[in-house]
Formats: sequence, structure tokens, C-alpha cells
Amino acid sequence: LWAHRARALIIAFVVIVAGGSLLAYQGQRSLRINTQNNIVMLKREVNKLQRQAVRTSGTKRQAIEQNIRPLKSEISLLETQGQVIDVRTQLKNLRSTLNAAPPSQRGSLEEQVALYQAMSNRGIHYYNANANTGLSIVGSVFSGTALILFGLMAAGIASDRVSSELEGGTWGPLLLHAPRRVQEYWAKLAASLAVVWGFMAASAAGFFLLAGGLLGFGNPRMPVMIGVHYAKSGQSGMLTVPPQTFHVVSQLTYDAGTVGMAMLAMGTMTAIFIALSMLTRSTVFSLVVSAVLVISAVMAAVAARVAGWLAVLDPAVHLQLGAEWAGRLPIQYNLRALTLGHGAEVLALWSAAALVGGVAAAAGGRAGDPAPRSTRHGGSVPRVVAHATDADEAAWVAHQVWLAHRPGRRWAHLAVLA
Repeated sequence: LWAHRARALIIAFVVIVAGGSLLAYQGQRSLRINTQNNIVMLKREVNKLQRQAVRTSGTKRQAIEQNIRPLKSEISLLETQGQVIDVRTQLKNLRSTLNAAPPSQRGSLEEQVALYQAMSNRGIHYYNANANTGLSIVGSVFSGTALILFGLMAAGIASDRVSSELEGGTWGPLLLHAPRRVQEYWAKLAASLAVVWGFMAASAAGFFLLAGGLLGFGNPRMPVMIGVHYAKSGQSGMLTVPPQTFHVVSQLTYDAGTVGMAMLAMGTMTAIFIALSMLTRSTVFSLVVSAVLVISAVMAAVAARVAGWLAVLDPAVHLQLGAEWAGRLPIQYNLRALTLGHGAEVLALWSAAALVGGVAAAAGGRAGDPAPRSTRHGGSVPRVVAHATDADEAAWVAHQVWLAHRPGRRWAHLAVLA
């Protein structure tokens, strides 16, 4: 498998890891430049309005001053973006805001208070919310929609593991009895999983090293919120954060967890791809179906609005197990059922179905499967000749070899199968 896919895997690794790291670096740089440009434009607008206010009076001047206030607020907000936040000051401000907040906003404010309190407890006194690091990039990639790229890569690896041999006529001679078929199925699955998981582990290390070199490696003790629960608002129907006990883990723990969960989810998808390859017996058809299944995760938001909880049954949606663990996926799709527990159950069911289907297809085959046949011409019908002694047999074989030798034909091209 590695011999046939090595070049494609190396290219995919460079494109995904190097491209993703450079995009993150360029995105952060562009955000900083755009913020600075916006601040300059807003300040120019404020100066212009202030000059107009000096030349006017009465209600017109009051109207101009009212227009200046939101512009100054926006400038102040933009100037704080990308700057280091004093955790203790921010925590104090959040607690003051929480005391006067209405009940509908208390949950989200308590979540922020819990996060900044965890920073303070871990000795992190300054924080930049908009700064990406090598550690945060790993967590974002392996709990985000970037996993669709890994899913498509897994589809390309696993979808033709069996169908290509069936189409090429090399599968039948290997599998002359059912036990060997099952062993070959497990071998194909294990090889595909080893390559897919190895690629993902190498990508995680690559993201950490390359993005860390460009953006900084980050603090492994930085807290990350997990297990957030949601309630549906009665008025808008949107999900909100109710008051609850909030839990945090370190950035390093979160990264390791998201990579492991992404591997488990990709293992389910790989088992599905292998089963499709065996059941359809067509490389093109299994590859197309596998790719559509992976891409269906992009349409999950639409499916959630149309089909509701039925969208939860799509295994591709649960590629982002890490986002379900953190509690981001329910907000993204406005669907409370997208939790880590439900995601694990759905993937377990799909894994069981794929394994059962793959083993059944391997052991039983199909009715009317053709017997293995040679891809070359059958040749002449062999003759069976008996001899009285070994010496007679040796003399006869030597004579047959001499007869088979033709002018221009080398003796090294002749052989005797004994």
C-alpha cells in the first residue's frame, strides 16, 4: 500500500500541513493589517465629523456628536484586538457584568468567567484571544472541517483496496476458500488504517512544528472549555448556554484528545470505505460514493434544518468529535443532539455495520462468482507419459528438451518443472 501510495501521500502531507500553516499565518497577518487599516479609516471619519461639529451648533451638533460616539467605541474595540489582555482585569470586569446581566445572558458570561478563572489559577496572567499558536492550530484542525480533507484522503486509500483486485482478476486466486478471504479482508483493513492513522499523526506533528515556527508554539497549560451543554431559546429557537458547571482541560490535553478522536472517527470511515469496495466491486463507484459521504458533512447544517435529528445519523458529521467534546458543534448546526456521547454511539453503530458487512462479503462472496481463471491463453493440453525406470524418464526428458530447442532460441530459455 505504501509503495503504491507513497508519492500521493507525501504530496498530500505537504499540501495540507504546509498549506494550512501558511494560511493560518497569512490569515493572522491579514487580520492585523485589516484591523490597522480600519482604525485609520475610522479615525479619519471621526476627525472629519469633529471638524463639522466645531462649525455647527444646536441640534445639528448633537446629532454629529451622537454619530461620533459609536465610531469611537468601534475604534476602541479594534484597538484591543490583537493586544494582550490582563486576565485579572478582564475577570474583574466579567464578574461585574455578570452581576447585572439578565438571566438569558448569565450562562455565556459564566462560561467566560470560568475560562479566565482557570487561566488565573494556572498562573496565566496575560492572554491574546486572537493569537494562533502551533498548539491551538493542531486542536483547530483535528476538531474542525479540515478533517474533510483527511476523509477524502482516506477514501482514496481505502476505496480501491478490494475492488481494484477484483477488477484486475488478482483477488480470486488468493481467496480459494472462505477463511483466507476473511484474513485478507482484515489485512486490507489493517493496512489502510495504519496508513491513514500514520498520516494523521504525522500531520499533527507537522502542524505543531511548522505552525509553531511561524506563529509560536503556545502555552500547553492554556485552558480549553469542554463539555458545554445548551438549551433552546423559546423565542428564537436558537441554542443558548444555560448556567451549569463548566469544565476545562489544558491545551495539550485537548490537542491529544482531538487527534485521538479524529483517528477513531476516521477509522470508522475507513471501515465503511473498505466495505463499499467489497460490496460494490467497482473502484469508480465506491470512490464516488465514499467521496459523497465525506462531503455530506458540509451539508450537515442544511440537513439539520430539514431533517432535524436525522442529520445526526450521518457518520461524516461526527468526524469533528473534538468539536462535539468542546461543545462547539451544536452551536454550529443549532442541533443539541450533536454531543460527544451521541457521536460516539453513531460511529460505533456504523463501525459495527461496516465490519459485519465487510466480513460477510469476504466470507460468503456472491452467488455465481466466477472461478479463478488465468489471464493468459490456456496453451496445449498436457500429455501424461509413464516410464519403467528413472533412467528412461531422464532420457525422455532430455530428448523433449532437445526437441523444444529451436534455431535462435537459447538453451537458458528452456526449463524442466520437476
